[in-house]
Amino acid sequence: MNNASPKYFYLFKGDWCERFIELLELVQKQRFVIWEPQNKNKGHNLIIVFGTCLPETYCFEKNLWKTDEKVFDSFYKHQINRFNLHANYNSINV
Repeated sequence: MNNASPKYFYLFKGDWCERFIELLELVQKQRFVIWEPQNKNKGHNLIIVFGTCLPETYCFEKNLWKTDEKVFDSFYKHQINRFNLHANYNSINV
């Protein structure tokens, strides 16, 4: 696996399952991970897409807010134990 592929970060509220299904079609050849907070009343869900960014029109329609790795590192990365991780590994060559 190529670890040098760019990462894109998106925040959203709502049902992660809907986004997961949509992303399976939208980013067919890309890997993505959805972080869902265990306490659904606090915090946002997080999507990390590896390879290419999501279309701006999709983000606008679905109320996804693009953020950056600095925000991820500051607010999410150190709290991984407070999230459930849901991932698509279809594009990884094993």
